[in-house]
Amino acid sequence: MTENQSGRLYRAVGAPEVPNSIVALPNRKAISSSAPEKTKPSFRAPKTPRDTSQHIEAGSGISSRAVFTLIIGATAIISGIESYFLGDLGWFTRIAFISSTLYSAIKANPVDESAAWTAAPIAFALAVLLKLNLTGADIGNFIATQVTGLFVGLSEHMWVILGTTAAAWVIGRRHHVAYLRAKRAEARRSVEIS
Repeated sequence: MTENQSGRLYRAVGAPEVPNSIVALPNRKAISSSAPEKTKPSFRAPKTPRDTSQHIEAGSGISSRAVFTLIIGATAIISGIESYFLGDLGWFTRIAFISSTLYSAIKANPVDESAAWTAAPIAFALAVLLKLNLTGADIGNFIATQVTGLFVGLSEHMWVILGTTAAAWVIGRRHHVAYLRAKRAEARRSVEIS
């Protein structure tokens, strides 16, 4: 509440009413209803309100810890079994990797959208290291074997890793943008109500 030199008492739009107070800035609807209506020809399609019935809440998905656990756990378990019995990473590991990453990207909490595409390359790197240790490939030096095998294994499966990571990134960004739109629409509705 403020007073100017005229002795009038002004209040904000959402403030409680005080006797003899005047609204400082009336809401837009009051201004637009008192102003004469100007009609201009419009060549644009009329705006239709977006359906915001699918309200996305911040805690509506699985957490980033669960995303990391699911992707890394599924990929490591399947790659371990496949490496032990077949001696190499094959289609079972790829299917487990792709399906767990895309499922996690779809079901992840919108706030934790980066978890799926961050965990994917880590999971496959761990799968390659697990394969190296289970198959017993030995070049001589343990560290040289691990580093060389890691680079070779990641380069052999590069397109699977890059494609799945990119798909998880796109899905995660779409969920995050939808979450932000819903949040902004809710903020606009709460401003219009008050």
